[in-house]
Amino acid sequence: KAEKQLFQTNEMGVPLPPPTPEMLEGFKKFVGFMVKKYRDRVDYFEIWNEEPGGYGGWGKGSPELFTQWVKEVSPIIKKIHPKAKVVMGSLTGLGPSRDLGLDWLKACFKAGIAPCIDAIGWHGYYGVGPEDKDWLGYAKDVREAKSLAESYGFKGEYMHTEWCNFAPYPRDINNMPWVTELVKAKQMARFAIANLGLDVMFFWNETWCDGHIDRDVGLFRNAFSSSPMSESQPQPIYYTLRTLCTVFEDAHPVRMAVRFSNKEKKIECWTFELPKGDRLVSVSLAGNSADESPDYPTDISFPGATFGKTVAIDVLNGTEQDLIVSGNESSTTIRGMLFKDYPVVLRLSDH
Repeated sequence: KAEKQLFQTNEMGVPLPPPTPEMLEGFKKFVGFMVKKYRDRVDYFEIWNEEPGGYGGWGKGSPELFTQWVKEVSPIIKKIHPKAKVVMGSLTGLGPSRDLGLDWLKACFKAGIAPCIDAIGWHGYYGVGPEDKDWLGYAKDVREAKSLAESYGFKGEYMHTEWCNFAPYPRDINNMPWVTELVKAKQMARFAIANLGLDVMFFWNETWCDGHIDRDVGLFRNAFSSSPMSESQPQPIYYTLRTLCTVFEDAHPVRMAVRFSNKEKKIECWTFELPKGDRLVSVSLAGNSADESPDYPTDISFPGATFGKTVAIDVLNGTEQDLIVSGNESSTTIRGMLFKDYPVVLRLSDH
């Protein structure tokens, strides 16, 4: 009976032994079955999850052993579904927990994992805010991970496969850090756009809160089992994420000069390009968000670029407003913009 439970999750702290060769043979059969079943609907297959530190049932398996498993399993996926993308099991962190993130990744690359994977995933720093050191150091961590991967010949994609802020009710269950539902939506938008700006695919954890009620990890409010009707209502984050998906569809990061006349406060700014040449510029105040957002007045200019039409998009409620622009043949300026502690996105076009 114990042997049949070796790969149970160790979320409850169950000590597990290292994976065995017999387990690998069983896992290969499982992978083959799953890829055949879902090859018409799924293009990305992630091998394992949170394997560093023994999470996800990996027990005491090493990065070298994990890499060997990937070398055995990746060809099975490709044979059954040649166009599939193989994702390395998401790291349990990145920079702050280096032994579970960047150090583990480096060990896997040294063991030869690069040719066997098409994407690298990691899980971010749950519950952190914009003023926490983990948030502030995130861009540096991502750039270090990319530099490391590229040094071993990796040319694939990068994914932030889990992240969330918590807005639980009742508050402060199990001493988890929490924010209001409105702040949860604002900070999600800022972190999602930052990932897009770093050319990292962003995933919220998770759409539906089927576990970790104390963390409020979903896009919907938790229902109460004592209610006659146990319906769930969308939180503000649901609508904000929906707007982000619409606005940033097919956008990719691009370098672009942006200048602000008001330098009193620090500003987060990310720039993107759409397939037909339009530009997106996301602007928000740095620091923690709040329910009541301040208005930060500033002129914003784009040296070396001219645009005939500019639309401001409020990602929190999806509203749009045409803006008055001025400038000359070499620059465009928008005067008297009011920015907030969540992203306002400017869509700039030549027509």
